[in-house]
Parts: sequence; structure tokens; C-alpha cells
Amino acid sequence: MDSDVKNVSRLLVADPDPYVGKYISSLFKKEGYEVYVRERGGNVISEAEKLHPDIILLDIKLPDIDGFELCSGLRDNQDLHEIPVLLLGSFHNREIRLKGIEAGADDFIVKPFDIEELRIRVNTISRLDRYRKLLKERERIQKIKKEEEEKKQKLREKSRRALQQSKKHFENLSQLSPVGIFSTDEDGYIQYVNSKWSEISGISKNDAKGVYWIDTVYSPDYNTVRYNWERSIDSDEPFSVEHRFKSNNVIVWVLTQTIAERDENGKLTGFIGTITNLTEKHKKEKDILNTIVQTQESERKKFAETLHDSVGQLLSATKMHLNAMNREDMSSQLSELYDKSIELLENAINETRSISHSLTPSGLKEFGLISSLESIIKNISSDNSLKINFEHDIDFKLNEDMEIGIYRIIQESLHNIMKHANASRADIYLKKRDYGISLKINDDGEGFQADEVTGKGVGLHNIRNRVRYLSGDVEITSKPAEGTSVDIFLPK
Repeated sequence: MDSDVKNVSRLLVADPDPYVGKYISSLFKKEGYEVYVRERGGNVISEAEKLHPDIILLDIKLPDIDGFELCSGLRDNQDLHEIPVLLLGSFHNREIRLKGIEAGADDFIVKPFDIEELRIRVNTISRLDRYRKLLKERERIQKIKKEEEEKKQKLREKSRRALQQSKKHFENLSQLSPVGIFSTDEDGYIQYVNSKWSEISGISKNDAKGVYWIDTVYSPDYNTVRYNWERSIDSDEPFSVEHRFKSNNVIVWVLTQTIAERDENGKLTGFIGTITNLTEKHKKEKDILNTIVQTQESERKKFAETLHDSVGQLLSATKMHLNAMNREDMSSQLSELYDKSIELLENAINETRSISHSLTPSGLKEFGLISSLESIIKNISSDNSLKINFEHDIDFKLNEDMEIGIYRIIQESLHNIMKHANASRADIYLKKRDYGISLKINDDGEGFQADEVTGKGVGLHNIRNRVRYLSGDVEITSKPAEGTSVDIFLPK
């Protein structure tokens, strides 16, 4: 509140009679006023500017200046013109009263004055003046608030225009972009797409607006995209995934990337993203992957058949010939060598069968994925100190490519663990999900610096190729002395 509005009222008195001044001072100090008495009028204006009193009492007959003239001077002063002024004197003459009114006096006290009348008049004017000042202060505050609101309104309008201009600028730039651009609200419903987005996706701007953006994805990829989208939201990390659009029976591969937008308080307001056409690139990569995987399976099959039909048969024939020998004619030393040879041949035959089976898991078709996995896990556990825990809830048959892919991924992972990890335990979790199959393989081995191995390890490279061949996603995390985790999702 303004300094004008004080807890204690101030009274400035200018009267040539010192006894009157003392009397008024004594009277109003008892009323709680601060009283300042001057016997001359020449310095009243300067005193008033310094004290800023609530009421001024002026005798009209001051020794150095006319009281009416002084009253007019107070009214002409920009800082003092609102202070109430009471003139003291003889006002029986009408002309004198009119002169006082013309000078700007607020009231008149006739000398000799009545003490009670003086007290009541001064207190009444003081209350009225205080009320006037309070009203003025409220008006001032209201004016300030109004001005502030007007400033805010102007700022909001300016911000709105700037936002519109920025939006228009963004839309103009986006039309020139070589990639598709789109934005959504905080729930993922499309608010804007540029022309390139419509061109790539085959979905018009009108058809896209207001649609949950994942609903625009080609249905076989829906589960993969949704799974990764939800993981991105939960981790508050940028989203990036490859998927397909289908329009007029044409399949288009894209890379969709999004990032969250937040206001100044960190509240989520929406998402902005891009789509990049990867159709040609993906076609070439897919052809290469198909060739690699099919070639690997073909070579594995040929090598397995060679082991079984050639090496395996030779070993079996050799064993038969050895068994046909008459042991009675053998010396004890030769008999011992014979037994050792038979044992080595049996081991070689079993190892050949094991290698042949691992190269071409023929049991997949006959016994299914789970039985084949349990068999390979049992064989590895029996020959190594590695303890393997296998948990699954797969109670339905997957397609052939999926089963072979999962088998090879687990086989490759276990091979890596035995060869490199020096682990004592591995855990395999194969679970069905709403959107597909999740596979997680953990070990408690030595681990490695993941960024130093990416692209170099043959085993990891093969795993990534298998996952990519099945249109899935893989995340490999590892740290030295903290083991390794391979987290895979394969869409149905």
C-alpha cells in the first residue's frame, strides 16, 4: 500500500499565535495525531512536501504570507493538492468565505473556535480523507491489475500470433521435407501430417487426423510397433522402429521415429515424429538376409547329411569290422587296445550324430520346438558345468521359420555363453505375449563392453540377423563382470 496511508495521522498547523499552536498540539496529540506547529507560513509548502500531512490548519492572517495565497499555493502543488486544508479566522463576512472557497479550502474554523467543534471537524475530515486515500489506493491497485491484465492479454495475443506464425512456418517447412512429418496429442492421436507423410503412408491428411497413429500401421506389424511404443513411453526415451504401411496392396517399409514434447512445467503435451521410406533399402537387406539364412540352413543340412551318410557310415562300418575280429587270438595288450578303439569309435559315432542333429534339428518337425530345445539344453548341461534354467509357456505350434529361428537363436546364445562367458548359470525365458513372442537369455558370466563388440562378434551378428529375418527386435546389454542379457521380441 502507498506510504500516504499511515497508521498515525499527521497534522500540520500554521498559526501566528504560539498559544493557539500549543493548545491545538496538546489537544490532538491526545487524539493520537503527530502534530507539527509553525508560526509562519513561508516554509509550510516545503514542510508539507517533507511531512506529507493528512490535514493542514492555516490561519488566514500569517505574518509573512496571506493564508488564502498559501492555500492556493498548496492546491497548485501536484504533490500536495489533495491534502485537506482548514482555514482558521473570522468568516462572518460572506466575501471572506467566498475567497476561502476560491483558494481551495475544504472547511472553515471560526476564531475564537469551539474546542469540541474543532476536534470533531478535524477528526471527521481525517476519517474522510483516510477513506478517500484508501479508495484511491484501491483504485490504483485495480488500475495496476487492469494494466497488468491488459499486458498479459497483449502478451497472450502476441504469443498466440507468434504460435500461429510458428505453426505456419513449421507447416511450410514440413511441406518441403523429404521425410514424412506428423504430430500427435499426448495420447498418440494424430493432429497433423505433411504431404510427404500422406504420400509414403497412402493415407490422406483428412483420413489421418484424429486417428491413433499406431492404427495406421500395417496390421501384421501392429503388435511390434505397439510393444515398442509402450516401452518407449514407459522409459521416456525416443521411439524408433521399422514397420510397414499398406495402401492399395502396396507394401511400404518405413522407419518411424518420435520424441515427446513437453511444456515449461515438464507436462507431456504430445509427440512429434518422422517417417523415412526404407522400402528399397529394406528390400535389398531382406533379400540378403533371406539368402544368408537359407544358405546357412542349406549348408548345415548338406554338412549334416555328409556327416551322417558318409563319416557316420564309415565309423559304423569300422566298428562292425572290429567287432568281427576274434578276440581269443589277441594278446592281453592287443585286447586292451581293441577295447579302447571300440570305445573311441562309439564316442566318434555319438559325436557325429550330435553334430549332425545340431546342424539340422530334424526333431523340430517331429517333436516340436520345446522338445527340441529341452533336448539340446539337456545335452549341453550333461557335458558342461553350465546350469541352464529353461522356462516357457508356449502351448501352441509356431510357424516353421519362427521355430527354426528361435531354435538357432538359443543354440547360438548357448554356444556363445560356453565359449566366451565362463558362466556357471544361464536362464532362458520363452513367453507368449499379446503381440508375439518374447525371448530372454541371461547369464552370470564375465560380460563385455557392449559398444566394443557390436558388429564384431560373429555369434551376436548371427543372432541379430535371425531376429531381423523374423522382423523382430533385439536388445543386448552387458557389462564386464556383470553378465549378459539378450532380450528379443518376435511378432506373431
